[in-house]
Amino acid sequence: PLAAGGICGHLTVLGAAAEIAVQCRERVGVGFAPKIVRDHAMKAIVGLKPLDNTSFPGLDSLRAHIHLSSAQAALELEMWSDAKEDSEAA
Repeated sequence: PLAAGGICGHLTVLGAAAEIAVQCRERVGVGFAPKIVRDHAMKAIVGLKPLDNTSFPGLDSLRAHIHLSSAQAALELEMWSDAKEDSEAA
């Protein structure tokens, strides 16, 4: 069920997180700005945390996608333990 903030607020967060996911995927795909990818991915993950996957089908896939991009960026930065945590979270 939806928490305080209503569906419009949650849709805004969901849309922003989806946009971040696409940007992260594009950047990490070419090895561009891994630090920015990590920062944006973490912000998206935090933003999605209060959302309920039963209210938003596909939310778990979006979260996994963001974690995988973050893990790949962490590998590029040689942040081995962070990469492992993100890949396990995915």
